[in-house]
Amino acid sequence: MKVEFFYPDVEPLEIDDRNLMGVYEPKEMDQASVLPEEEVLRRGFEKPINCPLLSELARGKRDAMVIVDDITRPTPVREVVPWVVSELTKGGMPEDAITFMVALGTHRLMTDEEMRQKFGEDLLSRYRFVQHGGPGHEECTNLGTTEGGTEIWVNTEAVKASLVVGVGHIVPHRVAGYSGGSKIIQPGVCNNITTGQTHFLSCLRPGAEMSGVRDNPVRHEMDAVGKAVGLAFIANVIHDLRERLVRVVCGDPVEAHREGCKLSRKMTEARMPHYADIVVTDSYPMDSMLWQAAKGLYAAELAVREGGVIILVSPCPECVADHHPDIVRFGYRPVAETQQLVREGKIEDLTAAAHIAHLGRIVIERATGILVSPGVPKEVTEKLGMRYAKTPAEALSMAYKMVGEDAKVAVLRRGSEVLPVVAGEARSS
Repeated sequence: MKVEFFYPDVEPLEIDDRNLMGVYEPKEMDQASVLPEEEVLRRGFEKPINCPLLSELARGKRDAMVIVDDITRPTPVREVVPWVVSELTKGGMPEDAITFMVALGTHRLMTDEEMRQKFGEDLLSRYRFVQHGGPGHEECTNLGTTEGGTEIWVNTEAVKASLVVGVGHIVPHRVAGYSGGSKIIQPGVCNNITTGQTHFLSCLRPGAEMSGVRDNPVRHEMDAVGKAVGLAFIANVIHDLRERLVRVVCGDPVEAHREGCKLSRKMTEARMPHYADIVVTDSYPMDSMLWQAAKGLYAAELAVREGGVIILVSPCPECVADHHPDIVRFGYRPVAETQQLVREGKIEDLTAAAHIAHLGRIVIERATGILVSPGVPKEVTEKLGMRYAKTPAEALSMAYKMVGEDAKVAVLRRGSEVLPVVAGEARSS
């Protein structure tokens, strides 16, 4: 069988039928079930979950901060935002009292071209857009500490707003269980102190206890941070394999998100008969750098057997993560080693430490990792602790030599959004 990737510059990978366990990917809606985008949006905003209409929340409020995700996420913000604005103005809020903040978290600033691509000229010309962490917009205010011990540092502009709204999308996520909901606040508009503490908490548990599990210790902390800043309303999309809108869940940041996670699981869960010897995964559309592309590896952790091989195919034009230099400096390490480096003060960036431990658990402790990425040089790949291959075919040949010519191969397409579930493995939701 020829397996095609979402990347036009990557040749299809031929896998012998006797080796191929299956190709697993998010579900695609039946054409008869596809509703017009406008209708999906209307249903979401007209029937918010466990929450008044956004127009009612806006009544009497002096201003609104609408927090939106960045270019690394496929949320159709330019389609969702007009509904947000319509509801806010219906509630009596002037358009010039509405600000949009891009939730960069620890990501780099978006370029002007990326801003146009994500939000469109019309929205950018009509409303005030700022980027969290950008010049003049980096100040954070301390709002105390959660019951779990996380320091709450949130962008000061968001803290001062009288109404806070979050716009995002929901897919399985290694750190938060699922993206969306209060994640637009933490890490979206928090500083590295808060983000480091929540992310490092996530690396203490294996991926099977976090990915696709909505109510977990990290999400509990994120919800507490969202509540502290006053996140009042979310609009989160769930899409299918072709990025068509399945549903928009609106309303309470916890209850609406919970409902969205149930549907996201139905759309992204991929049942496998057993663990694979070799897992080939891409990271589309999270592929600007290895920091993002690691989401393909997180999914592969749930699909590969102990001692197996994972092949990640991703372009990563921005290499690993310039904003987290400790990753290349130390490479991927087992969890215990990473914890020791943190205790010794050798790694102070807890967000980077979490990434190092997550990937160490996958490509050092559980399996061997092979990276096929034109954006990550061979010497960097090997310093991280992974093997280097120029093409998927070369990587597969290497993998067969490691685990045998009769190895069973599973392919995860759109690996950043698929949730592998192996038969007989108990999984929470």
